[in-house]
Parts: sequence; C-alpha cells; structure tokens
Amino acid sequence: MASRIDQLAKPKTNLLKFPDRRSVYWLDELPSRPKSSTTAFETTPRLEKLVQSKRPIHFYEDNRSVEWVVSAAALKACPSQRVCSLALPRPPADGWQPDRPLMDTRLHPLKASHSKSTQAEPSVLK
Repeated sequence: MASRIDQLAKPKTNLLKFPDRRSVYWLDELPSRPKSSTTAFETTPRLEKLVQSKRPIHFYEDNRSVEWVVSAAALKACPSQRVCSLALPRPPADGWQPDRPLMDTRLHPLKASHSKSTQAEPSVLK
C-alpha cells in the first residue's frame, strides 16, 4: 500500500482525454417546458400535519374577566422579616466608587459668580 505522500506525488489523471464524452448538460434536444411556472411539490402526511394550526386548549376561556377575588387571608397577611429584607435594594459593594460623581438632577438657581460664565453670548465678527 502506497503512503499518503506517494499518493499526493502522483499527477492527476487528465480528464480532458475524452472530449466527446456525453454530459447530463449536453442535450440532443431541449427539455419540454413545464405547463405552469411553479414547481409542484408532493407533501407527506407528516408535513400536512405540521401545516395545520394549533387548536385552542379545551379549558381555555376566551372571555374571562381580568379581575379576580383576593382572599381575606391574603389581605390580612403580614410579611416576614426575611421577605422585608429581600424587598430592599442591595447596597453597593465595599470600595465601589462611581465612574463619575453623581449629579443632583434637581434644578438649582445659578450662583451670581457663575451666572456670567454659564450664559450664552452672541458672537460678533470684527
């Protein structure tokens, strides 16, 4: 048995040795034209089953109310200390610093010293 390198070293066979060899693309006559412009496919029973839309669930109520009654026990329930602690937001990790200082989003009146620097002035071309 020849090694892989020996197989790769052999030259390829000349496939153009037989130029008159017939091909599936060389036709003596043109194929007949189909009567319709679309291809007709045969569907299997499984494909027919997949095409069917899903049926609604037998116990589904289409016109049910969006309101429901809350039980008296749920109205009188008092959350435990564990539930209250889980409802609080988590504090930031120790040593965490914001990327930039947090700014107060409430509007503050401008101070007199900063009022001139922050006001827009028209530019005059000389």
